[in-house]
Amino acid sequence: MSDDKRRIKLLVFYTIICIIIRILFFTYQSNDYEMFLSGWMQYLIDNGGILALKYFFANYNLPYLTIMALLSYIPINPLYTIKIVSIIFDVLIAILAYKMIIKFHPSDKKGKYATYVYMVILLLPTIFLNSAAWGQCDAIYTFFALLAVYFLLDKKYARAFISLGVSFAFKLQFIFLLPLFVIMFFCIKKISIKNFIYLPLVNLVLCLPAIIVGASPFYTYEVYFGQTMLYDRALNVFNIYNYLPTGSLVNILGVIITLGMFLILLIACYRAKFKWNSKEIITVGLLSILICFYFLPCMHERYLYMADILSVIWYLFYNKKIYIPVIINLCSLLTYMSYLLYVPNFNFFAYTFPVLLLIVIIELLIILFKKKLEDEKY
Repeated sequence: MSDDKRRIKLLVFYTIICIIIRILFFTYQSNDYEMFLSGWMQYLIDNGGILALKYFFANYNLPYLTIMALLSYIPINPLYTIKIVSIIFDVLIAILAYKMIIKFHPSDKKGKYATYVYMVILLLPTIFLNSAAWGQCDAIYTFFALLAVYFLLDKKYARAFISLGVSFAFKLQFIFLLPLFVIMFFCIKKISIKNFIYLPLVNLVLCLPAIIVGASPFYTYEVYFGQTMLYDRALNVFNIYNYLPTGSLVNILGVIITLGMFLILLIACYRAKFKWNSKEIITVGLLSILICFYFLPCMHERYLYMADILSVIWYLFYNKKIYIPVIINLCSLLTYMSYLLYVPNFNFFAYTFPVLLLIVIIELLIILFKKKLEDEKY
């Protein structure tokens, strides 16, 4: 039996074990499910399933509500069907990470590294808690965002923007990865500005089933604008706002500072004249997510989700600085625990862990530009 066949058999068996672990959480109902998802599903059931999409009854975008509407026809407890959809995307993310290593890792040990990345991602606590316990759908938008990164690595730029557009259609948090695409647009001549049209266009196409039955074409922008206005402070996260007072002025300054930081990063990347290999793309992508999470206002517990996964992929490409994915995932897990369970002394973590996360951001910047600075020195 070839090594590839042995590896596939191992991963199939491992996947079954990971699914069984997720099933153990199936009966758990989070506050979000009880307050929002269950009510939305009941509204869909009571108002004709897909036909109910013409009404404004939820604060998620139409493509996910369309999935929920289709699930409403299945005579199974909605708690289970909602979680099953997210778990399917858990597995798809692990498969995508595996393929990313197999295709783009420069080492002749890529098969071993791909196996590691698959196994680690599928059993990351925040990943299976997000889908199987919390009943959230972050795996969906993250899968398509990571697929966009995959196509960037493969130099298939139109497909990358289309995939990012699908991510946009499911969650506004796609914006955490958008700076990577803007930076690469200015640094790579082959990326056309026309590619950015795919972002709203793909979103509109995925909203068409709901629009056909009567939903407003402007629903997407209304619901996303409403999400940005829903909270005026960060919730159970480790970022700079743990040290700052709450208020609209602080939030506005946070947005301005974040945009300024990305402008500086863009200029630095442009001057560095990167070849934009796999390591550079993944590092800038991870930095993009972390900078957004750390400096933008009103972040929530699940907003490090994409960084949890990409940090593991990053480590398997570099094979160094293991504390980077460890810190990111630990920060994410502690915020999950603060929501799902009582965490004693959470305030202690709230004031110490932002420092660790800032160290990670600085370390990634050093790794990204260190070689270029050494080349210029000599």
